[in-house]
Amino acid sequence: MTRHLWLLLCLALTVAVGCSASRSTVTGPEATPLSASEVVRKVREAARVPHNALQLSADLSVRSPAFTGSVRALITHRRDDTLFASLTATALRVEAGRLWTTVDSFIYYDRFSQQVVYGSAEQLDQVMPGLFAGETAFETLLGLLVPDTDGVWTLDNAASQHILTDASSRYIIDPLHWRVLLHEKLRPDGTLLEAIRYTDFVDVDGQLYPRRVVLQHPEEGVVVSAYYREITLDPEMLNLDLQMPDNVPWVRAEDLMQSQ
Repeated sequence: MTRHLWLLLCLALTVAVGCSASRSTVTGPEATPLSASEVVRKVREAARVPHNALQLSADLSVRSPAFTGSVRALITHRRDDTLFASLTATALRVEAGRLWTTVDSFIYYDRFSQQVVYGSAEQLDQVMPGLFAGETAFETLLGLLVPDTDGVWTLDNAASQHILTDASSRYIIDPLHWRVLLHEKLRPDGTLLEAIRYTDFVDVDGQLYPRRVVLQHPEEGVVVSAYYREITLDPEMLNLDLQMPDNVPWVRAEDLMQSQ
């Protein structure tokens, strides 16, 4: 992918008018021991927030073999539907590109190279997994990821936290507010594929959301750190329009990747 496609794809994280000061959410576990299934149930219940759209303003720091730098992102997203992100290169203070995704596809308008890159959600996921594409973008951005009820979970209470582990993932959970603090995707041999860490939780409309998110892909040497400057839930206006010129060339993502 091009340098600027990385800028936009690394949004993934892709935040609040009216946010309160940050607060710690980690406290001691409950006096009565819980089973793994009870912990899963409590986490899933706490993640059932009444909101269906968001607008996020974020400062992103990206470190990867393809790109290292900073970008400011304005993200608008309708839950289980379309996500739009405007990416501004911090050093240049100009808009670098615009990203538009659905659960199964993406379009990226690269304003520097004046071209449009398009492809499937899986192709976007190859460049920056777990961020903007797919059915869980809303949950990933707001720290609302939850363990699967079909998982075979083991529970460990360590360091005043609940730790749920199964064959493919691990969750570290705050036992006071039942928010996920860390989610790891694992290979069958236990090798770490991906880690998403949520910190600096703030109260927005009566619910706790992370202000800082760090995504890591150790095998690819990728680290993306996002600080959410503003979080607006269910905004009155959702701008999901790419607003790009009619005469720019369109390039398939697979053709672009083959040319690199």
